[in-house]
Amino acid sequence: MAIVLRKFSRILVILALLASVGGHWALLQSVAWTRMIIERTHEESFAAAVQTTLDGEHPCEMCKRITEGKQQEQQEEKAPVKVKLDLVCELRLIAIAPPSKPFIFPPARAGGTPRAERPPVPPPRLA
Repeated sequence: MAIVLRKFSRILVILALLASVGGHWALLQSVAWTRMIIERTHEESFAAAVQTTLDGEHPCEMCKRITEGKQQEQQEEKAPVKVKLDLVCELRLIAIAPPSKPFIFPPARAGGTPRAERPPVPPPRLA
């Protein structure tokens, strides 16, 4: 269970990092390009389909939406953030305790009596 949880947490962290640096846009753009190449190979050769897909002059609807989403995200990042600071100042009393006297443990006494008999030879085996 711990191994599964560890792997899941690692995958979750990787996905969070990819999302924070814009990896979701790269993934969506890759899907859009793949779809465009597949659709265009029905009408053109593979080389021509790749050329028209990646030249940037023939975007599909998904590419247009991705571009709009990227621009909107960049505008939101550039927008000034309004922060209202509500600082609550409370009067707190701090009590400092006087130094305590160190506790000294009483000396330990060895208890019990030593055994006089010797262990059996050969030692007993586990049953």
